[in-house]
Amino acid sequence: TKLLSKLNEVNMDWSTSPFLFGFSLANLWRLDPNASLALIAQQQSECPVEVDSRILDDILVHTNRHPYLMQYLCQRLFVAEGVEAGCLRPPEEYDLNPDHLLAGFFQTDFQHLTTLERRILLTISNLTVATDEEVISELNDQPPDRIRMFMYALDKLGYLRKPYGQWAVGNEFMRRWMQDNYQQLTNKLDSMLDESNIESLIKVGRENELQYLHTEIARLQHSLHHLRGQRATADSQGGMELAREIQRLDEELRIARHELNNIPQRAPAALASSNGYHHSESAEILRGPKYYGE
Repeated sequence: TKLLSKLNEVNMDWSTSPFLFGFSLANLWRLDPNASLALIAQQQSECPVEVDSRILDDILVHTNRHPYLMQYLCQRLFVAEGVEAGCLRPPEEYDLNPDHLLAGFFQTDFQHLTTLERRILLTISNLTVATDEEVISELNDQPPDRIRMFMYALDKLGYLRKPYGQWAVGNEFMRRWMQDNYQQLTNKLDSMLDESNIESLIKVGRENELQYLHTEIARLQHSLHHLRGQRATADSQGGMELAREIQRLDEELRIARHELNNIPQRAPAALASSNGYHHSESAEILRGPKYYGE
């Protein structure tokens, strides 16, 4: 996490290797659509929850598929039907307001941001939605490539999202919390985190993700080529099973390519120097109950 990076600052003058040397931290963020559906509908339970498709879409949009926030919202929407069965009602405006506990989580999250990250987040909160160019224009004292790199990291950590090609605050609960506390947050821009150290973490994480996605895309393409060859000679039953698997892998390939296209291009050499720490950013996942219907 970002706070762990401060341990590297403590021992920078020591003759030993950095504290986190050799560790590879990974982003832990949103669930994929299938896993999100399984969580919302409690498919692992003996009594799954009935969810209308429109309500499901609303939950996914409002929470941005954050595992804790999905459970948090579903707990508010859950309507018991008998001893064990239940369903989810449509969300109302008041369901999307964070309570004191969630507001405390957001406050802690904000404190873990660098000064530039806070400025980016507040800029987008003030604009509601914003293009890259609008954010760069508002923060014109910073190099554009640096802003894009930090926005990429904020997206990976769930602070931001980019629906329909424009940036927005990561989820509806946080958006409302930031609007309600905007003036107070603008007075707390200064951060104790070493921005250059965090930037180095982001760049290494970016390189790790690029390598992973290129490898994953090649694997998926190879698997699809093999399956399509099998399907050409399969019987009707086997062909249907292969068609479903091909459809699943096609969707995974589409998502991987989309993720690859969203990664910012390499920054100029002057901005791309690394401090030698070989690890990537790790998100701090908000903890929540395993079953919201309990």
